[in-house]
Amino acid sequence: MIRYWQAVLLFSMMAWFGAHTAGAQTTFTNIDQMTGWKACSACAKGRGVALYSMTSGLISPILEGRSTKFWIGGAAPYSDALFYRKMSTNGTANHFIYDVYYYYKDPAASAGMEFSAAQHRPGLWYRWDWQCAYTMKYWRTWDNAGGKWVNTTVPCVRPKAYKWQHVVLEGQRINGKTVFISFTVDGVKHYVNKTFSPKPVTTTTSWVTFHFQLNGGSTQKDFSVWGDKFKLTYW
Repeated sequence: MIRYWQAVLLFSMMAWFGAHTAGAQTTFTNIDQMTGWKACSACAKGRGVALYSMTSGLISPILEGRSTKFWIGGAAPYSDALFYRKMSTNGTANHFIYDVYYYYKDPAASAGMEFSAAQHRPGLWYRWDWQCAYTMKYWRTWDNAGGKWVNTTVPCVRPKAYKWQHVVLEGQRINGKTVFISFTVDGVKHYVNKTFSPKPVTTTTSWVTFHFQLNGGSTQKDFSVWGDKFKLTYW
């Protein structure tokens, strides 16, 4: 039998960490502190293969609770590191909101950042990939069927050192298409409204993934990015 204090503790932990469902809406909070993350460099398809690591449970710098440090290094210029986590086996949700805070000490070392929520459904792969390309100076969206980046008209500004930046990205699956609705950077919202076809795949199952990617620069200087309050909502 679960005692009263144990029930209270369990409820408190669930409220702080994990998935919450309100009606048809599901929200995953503190994703950066969850176990089950994976990482790769070759799969990020940069110009080379990077070294990388991920360290969670840090007490500085933080916004609340703990933060996670994502590190990239190596010697191959413009090589990248992709960190990702499978969130669920949901194949019916069609509206996604991706929400992260991140912090640089040396933003000049990076060529850009990529943020993504993705959904596999039987035979189709929907990707809401957004890239803030510091070197190209524009935000870009990913055409998954076409296998290419498509520029928006919104400038990408390299973040300031020692300051938390907040990014919220919104996308939908409408009439079988991947629709990029908007992104918000530090409270400033930009509507994009770009639509692409999904990529055909052989998978017969469904799942949702959360991605956070570091892009190395021309000299592939080692650098770290701290993440906190990672959140994903879908319905």
